[in-house]
Amino acid sequence: MEAGTADTLPARLEAGLSGPLLRGEATSSSVELAGGASPLSLLSSRRVLALCTDSPSTMVALRTRAVDRGQFLFAFGCAAHAANLVASDAARVAVCALALRESLIITVFFTRSPRSRLLMRAVSKMLAGGGAEVGALRTCSRTRWAGEGGTIASVGANLPAPQHTLLENAHSAAPIVVPAPVTAAVNSTAAANAIRRASPFLCFLARVVEHLEANLAPLFSYTGVFACLWATLANHVTGISVAERQLLQGALEMRFTSFSDPMVVLAFFLDPFWGPVRGRLSVLRWGGQSLADMRDAAVERLCGGDVSAREVLLADMAGFAAIETAHGALPSERNLHPSLWWRLWGCPFRALQPVAARLLAIPPSAAGGERMFETLKGVLTTRRNRLTNERVDAQSRLIFNTSQLRRPDVLGTYRRPDAEHELLAMLDGETGSGAPL
Repeated sequence: MEAGTADTLPARLEAGLSGPLLRGEATSSSVELAGGASPLSLLSSRRVLALCTDSPSTMVALRTRAVDRGQFLFAFGCAAHAANLVASDAARVAVCALALRESLIITVFFTRSPRSRLLMRAVSKMLAGGGAEVGALRTCSRTRWAGEGGTIASVGANLPAPQHTLLENAHSAAPIVVPAPVTAAVNSTAAANAIRRASPFLCFLARVVEHLEANLAPLFSYTGVFACLWATLANHVTGISVAERQLLQGALEMRFTSFSDPMVVLAFFLDPFWGPVRGRLSVLRWGGQSLADMRDAAVERLCGGDVSAREVLLADMAGFAAIETAHGALPSERNLHPSLWWRLWGCPFRALQPVAARLLAIPPSAAGGERMFETLKGVLTTRRNRLTNERVDAQSRLIFNTSQLRRPDVLGTYRRPDAEHELLAMLDGETGSGAPL
């Protein structure tokens, strides 16, 4: 991308924010900030506009320059994309690479070859009639690396089906020509062992990506799931060797530090759900910094040079931590959305409450922006290809915003995903540095 193009992006953003659609909603605080006011002092009295984009190089440049110029308070990369890249990095780890390669060889052959597919379907019915639990092989888009965990798991769970299919084919009068790599993959003990060892972590990672892409996913899940995944690799994914687990921890660390921001970490410290494990997770090192260090950096950014505001905010955070430690003062319902928790019980923390209410309502991924493109595909089609840009834009906004208005109450219908409950249960009560043992 040309440097000149990148430099004009913030100016175009400023023009868009002052347009007819947002003129009555977006408010600028540039005058107050230039006069020495801290962002913390403005959060409770100003509207905060969150901009969700996808992540091509132009949008990354826009976010970076807007933060540098003070137009944005902070910016971060898509959490779902970061987790998907972790799955891509995992494909380079030996055990995951072997499981993925052999699973794809088996899946592609038995789903793309019509004769082999029909034969395996018949064999699966025969096995099911004998009481065996046999399902279907799953495929996913190669652009979604996290989904490959489902492919690997489906092969591991249904491996008897392709094995019996090859035996049936060997006794057939007109056998199917089966490539040697397929036969080797189906009968390989090493491949079956790799699939068994790699499936738990990769499947859990796929569930995490699915959660982060959901409409109801909140910002605190970003740090929570990455930190818990990093910690669970120490003592709970024992089917993978120590060296391989360290490589996976390195992938999580690299993607999190590249995509995240200290304000994202601050949101994690404001969610009561993670209280039982926050003490352990806060000392883990991410790119030379702990989560506690990143939280302190976010406080500094919010308060700027206002020492008194910093003291008040830190006092509120200490008070919240004390209540969190007591446990008895917190509601027993863990499915309550933290943003709603702060609106109901955050009044004693006058400085921290507006920060928590704003941060915890921000989505962690750009999935919403990606869904806008799906809406656009329905407006501008091969048959309706002569619409003006203004009409396409208006119809796309109308369809997308109408679907958003039909959504139920986000806070009221929020249910914390099972993946987060499982992560908390695995780590609750544990201590240690997080290094694999």
